[in-house]
Amino acid sequence: MSAASLPTLARIFGRNGRSEPAAELKLLLERIGRALYPESVSVVASSWLKSVYTAGHNRAWWGELDAEIGKILRDDSLSAIAAEPVRSIRMWVRRAILPRLKAPAAKTVLVPPFRPDLTPEQAAPYLRRVLNEWLPAEVARQLTAEAEFASTNDGGMPARAVARALEQLLLREHFSPATLELLFEAAWLSPKYAYPAHLEIFREVVLGLLGRTAAPAAPVLPATPLFGGFADALERAALVQSENGDELHVPLNDAQAVGLLRQRPVHIGSIAVTMDGRWWESVRFQSGPETAIVYRPGGRLEIDFTCDHARLVAPWPDDQSQWRGAVHLPEQIELFGRRWRGRVWDRGADRTWLHLEFAGVLTLPEERGNPRERRARPASAEMAWSEVEQALATGTPDAIERIHREDLIPLAYALERLVDCLQGPLSREDLERSLRSVRYLHGAVAPVYGRIPWRVLPEPTAAALLKMRGGAGSADVFSDTFSGAPEEARTWPPRAA
Repeated sequence: MSAASLPTLARIFGRNGRSEPAAELKLLLERIGRALYPESVSVVASSWLKSVYTAGHNRAWWGELDAEIGKILRDDSLSAIAAEPVRSIRMWVRRAILPRLKAPAAKTVLVPPFRPDLTPEQAAPYLRRVLNEWLPAEVARQLTAEAEFASTNDGGMPARAVARALEQLLLREHFSPATLELLFEAAWLSPKYAYPAHLEIFREVVLGLLGRTAAPAAPVLPATPLFGGFADALERAALVQSENGDELHVPLNDAQAVGLLRQRPVHIGSIAVTMDGRWWESVRFQSGPETAIVYRPGGRLEIDFTCDHARLVAPWPDDQSQWRGAVHLPEQIELFGRRWRGRVWDRGADRTWLHLEFAGVLTLPEERGNPRERRARPASAEMAWSEVEQALATGTPDAIERIHREDLIPLAYALERLVDCLQGPLSREDLERSLRSVRYLHGAVAPVYGRIPWRVLPEPTAAALLKMRGGAGSADVFSDTFSGAPEEARTWPPRAA
């Protein structure tokens, strides 16, 4: 650790090693100030409060926090967007903590056993699937089935519903802190494949699960083209601070520069989108030591989830709106992890806008080349198996009866019997009988949910089952019923083609 970092740590933790309320509050305000989308602010405050709560501070610490919040509110220097969540935190502290004689003890949210860690190569495809496939399904379930969200005034996908859905999805996966760290780092893969508003909430949820109050600023780059091309060049974009504010400088190679200059007049007509959700328009061609296209920012793009199909309003390049002849609506645009189709033009006084409608989920290139990824289950099936996994891991008498998908309850009981069978004295006949029961009951639900994910089995059961491999009958049941088993499980005798 460098000497330069010691003063900062001393300000945060103080001489006794305890985090100081004033320093923690400052971190909260910094995170609120960096929020990209206003609706994310409530999630930022909730995540910060969860981290502070699970740290196990004593009642005196909470009293100091209450006093520090009072100072800030009396200062009247907070923006309106920050003042509201800070007041809400103070009200919660006064209602839930200060009336007690003793503050709650520290509590770890993430507890083992954890599923095997994801690899760096798996992180981006997994995160894309969470944000673009599983999240909408989980939010829809909440909004239709839970009274807490039934009367919400927010349309579409409220931020707090998104946060809760993401937290439930991650907890059901039983990820270790190391995997959550990996997902946190992989979050800003590209605006082409992820919606920044949901990425922002995802990162806040992960910080809350990890118990962190400090957070790095979200990056602006990478950038992706929306209209007008220059995809390869945009990969080399650099963020530059000028007298007029932020600019994107996109360097061109010699062939690109010559091709552009051959046009008379020169038409750039390019719109790009960066990882913070802003759209950028090309404004000039810059020559000199470096030939580049300079972009300046417009507003921030927001998906409208209030319609039957998600919609997006995007800017159309100004110089293209002046072209002669018909300009056809784009048939397909790829952005924010989704494919969009053009619906209608809106030609205003300042510029032309294109209204887009959701047409499908966008697939990552590595997923298109991986046949196992192409057969990914629907979000509803993944969530159903996660329920079974959680019920088996809990082990309480009524855990299986609480599974929402009632058609999975008989199979869950059969899996529970298999777990019990593998925990006691075991014979080959007992194992064959339990596996046949699982296979029979699985057959009734397989057309809807697919094969049983290997992760559903508790780790000791899975390990014991692998040790019992070898019988041809067991091999058939295993390959027909379970998916995603470790490589050694697939060394059983192969089935005839």
